[in-house]
Amino acid sequence: MNTSLELQESLQPHPPHSFDTSAKSSPEQHFAKPAPNLGRHLLAEFFDCTPNVLNNNALVEQLMTEAAVACGATIVQSCFHHFNPYGVSGVIVIAESHLTIHTWPEYGYASVDLYTCGDQCDPALAFNYLQDKFKASESNYLEFARGLMNPTTGKMMRHPARQVGSPTMRQVDFDQVTPLSTLRSAKEGTASSRA
Repeated sequence: MNTSLELQESLQPHPPHSFDTSAKSSPEQHFAKPAPNLGRHLLAEFFDCTPNVLNNNALVEQLMTEAAVACGATIVQSCFHHFNPYGVSGVIVIAESHLTIHTWPEYGYASVDLYTCGDQCDPALAFNYLQDKFKASESNYLEFARGLMNPTTGKMMRHPARQVGSPTMRQVDFDQVTPLSTLRSAKEGTASSRA
């Protein structure tokens, strides 16, 4: 296993993408394969996790640090905070971007952001590591390509959804969503009625 120092020494500056702008191509060729990008961004959710793990500031920091190493990242710095009465928020700053977390131990839930740039890291490895360590009964993530490049010109795409036909995000009908404050009130009412 590589140490952070060995990983840091092995990383080279991310080479610029090379594009052949002399060749003529059809729009269909651009939709056949994804546009090159600068980074991968996973928005992850973990459900039914071990509450004592999610409420332990030192342990959450350790697991996030280990997840960063597991995905091949170079750790720069970390900062974690325990909330009163419960919950942890933290960030692992990595040379390739960041990993962040916020936990709700009372719901057994963790929300995690895994963002890496370049080809040295695989954020899905960090996701798998955390899924195992949090003992989540269910988990999922959405993956976004960040910093999309136009494969023909080699320039950044300003409006990638319009240019590469990305799927449209599902709109949420907020009339059908139960506010968190209502859920908390219901839970508190249940807890007080047991007392």
